[in-house]
Amino acid sequence: MQNSAMFVPFVLLLAFPHGLLVLRLILQILCGLFTFALLGELEVLPLAALLGGILAEFCGTFSWFAHGPIMPVPFLALMVWGILRAAAPIPRRYGGRMVGIAVAYAVAAGFPETAYVNGLLALAIAVWALLRLESKLRLRAAFHICGGGLAGLALSAPAWVPFGLFLRDAIVGQNADFGDAHFVTGTSALHLFPILFGPPLYGFYANAGTWHADIWFHTGGYVDLALVVFGLMAFLRPSLWKMKNSYWGLRVLLGVWVLATVAKAEGVHVISRTIDMIPLIKQTMLYVYASSGWWFAFCILASFALNDRLRYGRLSIKSALLTNSATILIMALVLPSAWPEVMSLWRVLPEYRPMAVCGLMITGGLALMLPWFLAVRTPFALYAGGGLLSLHALLLSTWPVVASGTQGGSINYAAAKWMRDHQGLSRIVSFNALAPNYGSFFGLRTLNYTYLPVPTDFARILDAADDPAIDPSGFYTPGLGTADSGATNSSGFDFYLKSHPVSGKNFLDWMRKHGVAWVIRPAGDEKMSDVTWTELQPDTAKAVSIGGEGVEGNIDAPTGNETQITSVGLGLGTFSGHASGQLHLRLCNGDECIDGVLNVASTQDNQLAWIALSKPLNTKTGDILHWHAWTSDTQSPPALWMWKQQYRSDEYAPLMPLRFHFSDPDVTTPYHDRYVSIHHLGGAVPYTESAGCRIETFTDKSFETFCPSAGSMLRRELFFPGWRVSVNGEMSEISKDGEGLFQVVQLPVGHSHVEFFYAPPYRRGIYLVFLLGLLGFLFPFFQSRGKEIKFNKI
Repeated sequence: MQNSAMFVPFVLLLAFPHGLLVLRLILQILCGLFTFALLGELEVLPLAALLGGILAEFCGTFSWFAHGPIMPVPFLALMVWGILRAAAPIPRRYGGRMVGIAVAYAVAAGFPETAYVNGLLALAIAVWALLRLESKLRLRAAFHICGGGLAGLALSAPAWVPFGLFLRDAIVGQNADFGDAHFVTGTSALHLFPILFGPPLYGFYANAGTWHADIWFHTGGYVDLALVVFGLMAFLRPSLWKMKNSYWGLRVLLGVWVLATVAKAEGVHVISRTIDMIPLIKQTMLYVYASSGWWFAFCILASFALNDRLRYGRLSIKSALLTNSATILIMALVLPSAWPEVMSLWRVLPEYRPMAVCGLMITGGLALMLPWFLAVRTPFALYAGGGLLSLHALLLSTWPVVASGTQGGSINYAAAKWMRDHQGLSRIVSFNALAPNYGSFFGLRTLNYTYLPVPTDFARILDAADDPAIDPSGFYTPGLGTADSGATNSSGFDFYLKSHPVSGKNFLDWMRKHGVAWVIRPAGDEKMSDVTWTELQPDTAKAVSIGGEGVEGNIDAPTGNETQITSVGLGLGTFSGHASGQLHLRLCNGDECIDGVLNVASTQDNQLAWIALSKPLNTKTGDILHWHAWTSDTQSPPALWMWKQQYRSDEYAPLMPLRFHFSDPDVTTPYHDRYVSIHHLGGAVPYTESAGCRIETFTDKSFETFCPSAGSMLRRELFFPGWRVSVNGEMSEISKDGEGLFQVVQLPVGHSHVEFFYAPPYRRGIYLVFLLGLLGFLFPFFQSRGKEIKFNKI
């Protein structure tokens, strides 16, 4: 579902050059057009509707989260537009159809979390729209709205029904329960001041600490303070609730939605637990995927605010002052939590300083100015306010690209073609050379993934071979063994304290036994590498100064007869960056000693620092290595964090991971260029196997076999519901192998033609539901005719 295969015709754009960029632009344009039309349905004046459409087009989710989560975003406005047409003062046609189209596309877009959260907001608006009607007319409007929604679900059944059936045989990882997940410190400030921490992941890639990754991974798009303030001005004329078509009830509904979901995102316990009672909310990262709904709400409210100014005159001076006071209060509440991290970037990255100053001054200054544009009599001020808000939205939307710049590049088609020509039916694992999930784009049979859900059996067996402590939600493989989930890149202590090292050599053997015959690695990384460390007890930490004579001790060498240690990690405390000088490390194996040195100023407090050795140190299994760490040129040495050892509880040892190369005589390198090296794993088992039968392979689904006696064939393809097989034209049963992972089919005596094929379970029922949804759009209950409807004042 997440590949958006049913999202036609939009997904077809990916077949063209720059198709992804064109797709994003089309989604943004649709978002603006649908919002503009929706505001017209709400009888907002054209100028105010234009403002709302422009703001919607530059939604913060498009700017920050420009991948899967953006796909359903435009269809919230279309859905609400259809709901309002189905319950319009003068009944309008196609309201139900519009709801159905919006639901169908939101689901088929392939990101159910965004679609679900936005769908809840649309449902709340539908309830409000129905309550506005006279009681005798509500059933008719509800019939149109619900009929459209059901038709939309029927049309999207080929996308969501197989997905739902898949969940029976899959794990959802951390998505099983997000009930207690919420913003991290500083996230609210980042939402309101999108430039506060620079472009996305700026601090993380500038080595300012892992917090600068966490905060970005806890956001789904900004809702800047200027837009929030302009939207709040829609509530400054309480007398409007008595006026016809002021939509005061909708304003309150949008405000309550934002307050409730923000409180949930912030982790307010009572509200969070109450919202968790909604089905599937606990399985949704609401604090990430609610952001597009927040932006939508404030776009509607901002349009109402401008519409009020155009219809009912200027805002009072008292209201402007009140808005300024609320703006200052918001800034006082959110900025202090982010200030320590702002200052950490300020101290070490001079180029960050103008970004922070501009981000605070532009967004904060505009937020303080906007109320006065609506409070003065001059018409020019009105246009200037809307224009500046639109320009601000445009600048924030383009800021990540402008600040980060663009870099030309080319896809290494030569390596992809070579791999495609030589892979056969064997699997491929990429170690930081090809991004997870992208093998299929090049016709490569890679195992790397980051998608959820994951088949339960595959995750279970991969965990058993790799590391049961690793979250199976993704198989990234930057290195081997323990390193395949990021040990070589991790600077935090938790990864090492909560998991145990796994032999990279053993993992290579596991891959061979499961049909993996190829490994792709970055160029220059020709040797197999791994990471190991002494296992420690997490709650026994103590800090030891590295001043004076320093600190020394012993550590076991990595397992393997031909290993070469290239770098050593040390868990350091730098006293909030006040430690200084040069950190020296000497690592000895008998009489051979190798040194490494590191500038303490380049390290982060309470993080792992990697020290490269001047040359590799040769070791073998059973060697005891002696290490010695000391400092020079400093009066403020750092501290070395130490813990009690897991299996020698009376001895303390530092967190000292060893990065090393190891050799494997069965690994060859038949291809390399300036981008990648492709290794072949000798001894990998074939795609199909049989103890007593001869197998001739035509494709990965078509085979000819000959068995002197009844036998079976093992096909190394994941056993999964939906796979079927025919033997000599007759359907046969597929069973699991002894490990519970691959497919086994029984073969009769003699020659047989074996054909495998896949189709989702209950596919005939899915097609029938789809056809019913398609036919439903032809029925008259999607049309609205009749006299004008009277509204209740809500």
